[in-house]
Amino acid sequence: MISDDVVLLQDGRYEQKIQVDRRRLEAMITGVPATETGFIFINAEDFFNKVKQYSGAEVCWPSQLKIGAKTKKDPFVKVIGTIDEIEMAKKYINATLQVKKERVTLKMEIHHSIHSHIIGKAGRGIQQVMRSTGCHIHFPDSNKYTDSANKSDQVSISGPPLNIENARKHLRAISPLVLTFDLPWIFPKEPEVTRFPSEVVLTLRAVTPTLYSCVLRANAGDDLIILQAINVIMAQFHVPEEFPLTVRTTFNVKEDMLQILRSGEDSQRYDLANKILRKV
Repeated sequence: MISDDVVLLQDGRYEQKIQVDRRRLEAMITGVPATETGFIFINAEDFFNKVKQYSGAEVCWPSQLKIGAKTKKDPFVKVIGTIDEIEMAKKYINATLQVKKERVTLKMEIHHSIHSHIIGKAGRGIQQVMRSTGCHIHFPDSNKYTDSANKSDQVSISGPPLNIENARKHLRAISPLVLTFDLPWIFPKEPEVTRFPSEVVLTLRAVTPTLYSCVLRANAGDDLIILQAINVIMAQFHVPEEFPLTVRTTFNVKEDMLQILRSGEDSQRYDLANKILRKV
């Protein structure tokens, strides 16, 4: 059976384009091994001459391929001959230059209430993550049309395994984090915090005339900036470094986990705590 991408030429021969691995072909042309392997490739011209001798097919390969180009697109090699000749040439070429399309999908749970924060205005936030990691990230479309009780938390990441792990870390890093703590205030004038990091949003609320509640909003991955922000606040509140500061945060827990927390079983609570820590 003839493949759909095989074209019949006017001279009665057939033509087929075979996609080949760009990095390996570059290695053949330059004589420098591809970074993922120490295998020394045969020279590209010698290789395709051997393909011709082995199969009897005519082979047209991109000898002027731009080395180190920004594009990651894999080039094509054109093979011309009879169907049998093309099949033989294809086997020979694929044995060395076949494109490795290793792609997997990871499903992770991110609470639906923070999906819009991660996606960003006009989708710019998630588009930047997809560009930098080379992965496709999908948020559940059904959430637009369902009430909060039935919204899905599942987010899918598709791409090469190493890229997927990088994308997962990116999503965790840009997830919102809210920290709350209380600081004493001994001056008659209301506090005013200056020289504060722009990446962190600060809200001050007077609990009593001598006690203020501080709320910090930032991305979870900005841990160093968050610590800097806390130090700025403490310095401008004239609080000594040894002050016993208690920082609070909250996170959403699924209903089945809440049932375990309410059950009173210490072993189940311990297992749940480990699960949460692994996810975080």
